[in-house]
Amino acid sequence: MANIYFPPSDALCFASHVWRSAYAIRDREALSGVRGFRRGKPAVQSRLETVGRTLIAGYRTALFSGPQKLDRSLISRAPIDLRGFVVEGLAMGCVVAGAADLGSFADSGSRGVRQFVEEISPDYPCFSHMGFGAGLARVPQLWDRIFGQLDARNYRLVFDGMGFHDAYFHTRKVLRGWRRTTASLQSAAYDQGIGRALWFIVGGDIERAVTALAAFAPQRQPSLWAGLGFALTAVGWADDATLNQATTLCGDCRAELAQGAALAATALEASGAGLEHANSAARVLVGGDPHLVPSRSAA
Repeated sequence: MANIYFPPSDALCFASHVWRSAYAIRDREALSGVRGFRRGKPAVQSRLETVGRTLIAGYRTALFSGPQKLDRSLISRAPIDLRGFVVEGLAMGCVVAGAADLGSFADSGSRGVRQFVEEISPDYPCFSHMGFGAGLARVPQLWDRIFGQLDARNYRLVFDGMGFHDAYFHTRKVLRGWRRTTASLQSAAYDQGIGRALWFIVGGDIERAVTALAAFAPQRQPSLWAGLGFALTAVGWADDATLNQATTLCGDCRAELAQGAALAATALEASGAGLEHANSAARVLVGGDPHLVPSRSAA
């Protein structure tokens, strides 16, 4: 704070910056040692932390630039396989930044989210809405103002984003069974987000993931497997042995594993990042063409 100058007449800007700083996430928060996550093989560990740092970079950019002054070049400058995670972080930060306008969110913050929905979400609908959910997990008091701005076709992914946020940042609490919502449709999507985060929590190890999943109530496990399928496909660096193990160990949740993988492949393709590693992973997890699996993103 000592190096930041605000003119005397800009007290509101100063207060807004202090408010935003209170919601900042440090880059090092993506490190497994800081998060308390299990460490995996070096290459996989590096990839998981890179994805986490990318998401946080997007979040910080949106948080400190404000919802209507986003540095969209951050998306194009990122490697194509990381752009979806940049968008997820930007959407998360956009929501939280809007809340920093000290009571005027109904005007400027809401307009900023609407602008994000109009300009960025069409190319990244899945990652955007997951990011909006992660942002709402930080400022849940804005739910009524935010929800009306979102794309109804992808609204359940907002709960997925909440689940990911809570599992990633409040891991012990979530692993002990806590969840933010218990409404049927909402909780299924929420658990899907937890399943995505589990891949980071266990250090990209499929046997650890299965052990972690088994600790949840049986009725929650199908959605958790769907989220794991998304992570195995979208995050990357899951080898064929890991993917084949997943299809064997998922038991009766094979359909959900396939749906999560198909959703990830579709999300990446929609953003122009139809990556071979994602398509290959999805084909293994789906057992065929991922585009033939019905999407779970629609209401």
